[in-house]
Amino acid sequence: MMMFLRRRNSAAKAAEAKTPDTPSPADANASAQIESSPEKDPLLPLVPPVQTLSRAEANSRSMLALAHVGDAVYELLVRGSLIAGSTAGVNELHRHTVSRVRAESQAEAARLLQPKLTEEEKEIYRRGRNCRVHGVPAHASPGDYHAATGLEALFGWLYLIGETARIEELFRSIQEESHGPVS
Repeated sequence: MMMFLRRRNSAAKAAEAKTPDTPSPADANASAQIESSPEKDPLLPLVPPVQTLSRAEANSRSMLALAHVGDAVYELLVRGSLIAGSTAGVNELHRHTVSRVRAESQAEAARLLQPKLTEEEKEIYRRGRNCRVHGVPAHASPGDYHAATGLEALFGWLYLIGETARIEELFRSIQEESHGPVS
């Protein structure tokens, strides 16, 4: 079994090494398809939580629990915004999703949002950013990872208290400042 896994890992590494870092003309075309803004609202509405929490209940949850929910909310928003009106293939959609939900991109989004946050939102972000995480992925800097955790905690908190309109407003702001106007 170990021999099989080693061979499989070697084959996967070899395939990754053959993948060019520069986009092909087909990739550029797919990127253009993703980046073009559709005529309708590119943000799909968030499904409200099954049960909302009071602010006090949400504040009593661990920041990592809030970030766990916020991670899913943020990725759903990214995926929804990419697919709305796009004709790109699933591989290209996946590449763009990963590039926008990685710690580095979320940390930049958090920096862009700081002036737009209320004092209460800044406090949730700060608590999420400062919470003790159990490890930082090798591809992320500790600062970016903590900032991304803060952003995810904020999105999770807003989602759990039922503030989906505020989440969409903040996400739209990120999209406009990072990727140009959203229809």
